[in-house]
Amino acid sequence: MSRERNFESQTIAAQQLRNERDYWLTKLSGDITKSCFPYDFEKTAIQESQFQSMILDFPVDISAQLIKVSRGYEPNLYIILMTGIMLLLSKYTGEKDIIIGTPVVKQRTEKNFLNTVLVIRQYLAADLSFRDILKQVRTTLMEATENQNYPLETLVYKLGMQYQEVDFPLFDTAVLLKSIHDKTYLNPIIPNILFSFARDDDSVQLEVEFNGALYKSSTIEKMLNHTVNIFRESILNPGINISVLR
Repeated sequence: MSRERNFESQTIAAQQLRNERDYWLTKLSGDITKSCFPYDFEKTAIQESQFQSMILDFPVDISAQLIKVSRGYEPNLYIILMTGIMLLLSKYTGEKDIIIGTPVVKQRTEKNFLNTVLVIRQYLAADLSFRDILKQVRTTLMEATENQNYPLETLVYKLGMQYQEVDFPLFDTAVLLKSIHDKTYLNPIIPNILFSFARDDDSVQLEVEFNGALYKSSTIEKMLNHTVNIFRESILNPGINISVLR
């Protein structure tokens, strides 16, 4: 009887893995352009990464509104923050089809995972409001989480790409919220820009880790200012059309 149960469990697991494979191959089908904040310096094959970081404390009014709109619930806050960074990336690249990376939600127990990184692909239609995009990002993240066990390395090969840790082919930017994510889950992938958010009671903080071999510090400073503008315009007026965000 136990052998029958074991066989049944293996069959279900195998089918689930096929379902997850099909989800990702469909989600990442078609032409894929890696979403990258424009580099200040040319990337070379033998270039060594030189990571630096900058910290931004969001203004009191924006922090308060972020917490209010998310109802103090960390996953809601994360969806809002991720959406803002996607919009920022869209503004910098001029692209509507945006792909970023994020760790899976950190687990309470230590175990071997099949996968710890999610690829989030979202089309940001210009005629939608910030509120509309939030709903779409929530759905995208939910679906990705439901299919999070398919190995990312296998997915890359299935897509006909070459798996590289330093120059990962699917995304260049990653986003996380420290209270629900573990940065080490991104390993061994090394994004060239990582947006790490943190909430402390009534304040929200952002740490940007960036590859100094590709970006000037002054560029990241401007990017932080643009981040504040994006959230100020959108979170205080969720009905705003995303095409007018600056």
